[in-house]
Amino acid sequence: MRAFSISLTMDDADPDGICLTQTPGGSGNLTINGALQTGGVATMDVARHVSITSDADESGDTYTITGTDRLGLTLTETITGPDTTITTGNKNFLTVTQVATSGAGSGNITVGSADEAESKWAPVEAFSSDAGYAVTLTSGADLVYQVEYTLDDVFVSTFTQDGANSFNYQAKTTASAGTFDKPMTAVRLAVNTFANSGGTATLRVIPPRSRQTG
Repeated sequence: MRAFSISLTMDDADPDGICLTQTPGGSGNLTINGALQTGGVATMDVARHVSITSDADESGDTYTITGTDRLGLTLTETITGPDTTITTGNKNFLTVTQVATSGAGSGNITVGSADEAESKWAPVEAFSSDAGYAVTLTSGADLVYQVEYTLDDVFVSTFTQDGANSFNYQAKTTASAGTFDKPMTAVRLAVNTFANSGGTATLRVIPPRSRQTG
C-alpha cells in the first residue's frame, strides 16, 4: 500500500438549490427549478447529501430522490419528510433528476444540497491496521469531519459507494493525526457540517512501513 490523500472542498449548502418553495397538492413529482438546475437536472458541486425543508409537519410523507452518484451510476434514496425543520438523506448525489413525494404537502417545501458529504472510498491493503493518518484543514475552514472505514470487500461487483457498512472515529473540527488501530479494507473522509465555501479538508493515509525507522 502506498501513501495517498483524499480531499473534500464544498460550496455552502443551498436549501432550495434543487426545488424552490412548493406545496404539492398530492403525490407526484416536485418541479426541479432551483439555482442548481439546468434543463430540469440539478447538479451539485461535489457528490453530497440532499436536504428537505418545510415550515410544517411533513413527517407522514416520504420523498424519493433519483439521480446519479459521483461515478454516473443511478442512485435512489427515500427520505422521510421533515417536521417544521430540515432533514437530510445519507447518500451522495452528484445530480438529481427527480424528486417524488408520496402525498400532499402541508407547508412550504424546498429541496436542496446539504452541508454533508463523504468522499469516495479509497482501498487500503486488505484488512490492514496500524496505518497512520493525518487530516489537515485550509485556513479558515469551518467544518466538522470524521475519518470513516469499512470492512466490506470494495472490489466485488455488488459493492456500492453509498451502500457500504461504515464505521467512524470521533468527529473533529481541527487538524488531527493518529494511527488506525482496527482492521479495514477502505477509508474515506466525511464532512458532517460545513459552513465556509471553499474550505478544504484533506486526509492523508500512510502505510505502516512508511513510518518505520531503523
